[in-house]
Amino acid sequence: MTAMGTWFKETPESLRLVAEETALLEASELVAACLEDRQIKKSTLADRLDVSRSEVTQRLNGKRNLTVRTLGAMLHELGYRLRFDVQDLAQHRPQRHVEVLGGTGWIAPGARYTRTGSSLHLVRHEAAS
Repeated sequence: MTAMGTWFKETPESLRLVAEETALLEASELVAACLEDRQIKKSTLADRLDVSRSEVTQRLNGKRNLTVRTLGAMLHELGYRLRFDVQDLAQHRPQRHVEVLGGTGWIAPGARYTRTGSSLHLVRHEAAS
């Protein structure tokens, strides 16, 4: 495979590194699209996460490790839920896909999670009138 040019040497390690960078790029682009969709600035997201704007920027440009936890937290604060799936590379056909679902009322004070078996549920407490 020489699609990446003559400088790229296809080895198991190089293919793994490409897979890592691709995953990071896709995750960053996903958050950026969600920010744009909600018309929320990175500084606003940073405030909601109680981190600096530079922290959010570094997460999105690959200078910081974007963990599953930080990705989940960022998307939660934007009102989305991330669902993971995979593609079987040996079969060269899509097996699963990543889906981000828009949420409503997720960014509310007093929200908490409960678990039933292997399911995680968001419980929102309404403020007393």
